[in-house]
Amino acid sequence: MNGFAAEILASFLGPARRMGSVLLLATLVGVGTLSFSLPGYGQDGITDFSGIWRRDAFRLVPPYMFDDTIVQGVVDGFENSILKPWTAEILMEKSNSENNGRIYANTMGTCWPYGVPGLYDVRAIQILQLPDEILIIYDIDHQLRQIPLNVPHAAPVEPSWYGDSVAHFEGDTLVIDTVGFHEAPQAMVDAYGTPVSEALHVVERYSLINDGENLVAEILVEDPNIFKTPWSMTVEYYTDDQKLREAPCAENNREWPYLMPIAELPDF
Repeated sequence: MNGFAAEILASFLGPARRMGSVLLLATLVGVGTLSFSLPGYGQDGITDFSGIWRRDAFRLVPPYMFDDTIVQGVVDGFENSILKPWTAEILMEKSNSENNGRIYANTMGTCWPYGVPGLYDVRAIQILQLPDEILIIYDIDHQLRQIPLNVPHAAPVEPSWYGDSVAHFEGDTLVIDTVGFHEAPQAMVDAYGTPVSEALHVVERYSLINDGENLVAEILVEDPNIFKTPWSMTVEYYTDDQKLREAPCAENNREWPYLMPIAELPDF
């Protein structure tokens, strides 16, 4: 197909999205029979999650926290049914510090990688589905996850900010399994500063609903060093034709002067 014919064909296709693999028979400026694929169903009938997805503007709150316009804190304090007591103590200290006007350091304020499941605090993502891997781009700092398909975890796993992720399909559901996270002070499970241990294990299950107009992510989190029991949450996205914004953390973090950590004593 020459460039002119391709441009004409593109103008006819317009914004069509997630309609599956189709065969177009056309006689268009001598083009003849054309075959092309639209997002929705990839090779061999596998559901294609490619596209830009956005969720409504709200702060994600795990089930062990509460969040309103005035107070942030740990539900039930040290008797929390999900948090280990030492973890609850850390979060309560951070919460009390914030309520007293002393903001604790978190990934948003310090521009450290968000990690998983912390990346679900990002509103807009772009998924690129390739034959052998899934790429997920997040609009804050254009953070990137490269997730191979149908392979086991690396052995041994090298700890990293986003962990070692592998994916496979269960019917129309995309399942991503992630282990091997950094156990560092800057690594956090969420925007509240919940710590990460090397035992963190996250399973994400993606599915399309409403004829492909919505993407649902079900996230299961377990870390026996941090939590008493596994916990889960569900995040729903909608399709978005707008490109991802350019949002470097250091440039666009309007609150950074107030979110940076403050030392009790000077360094010298």
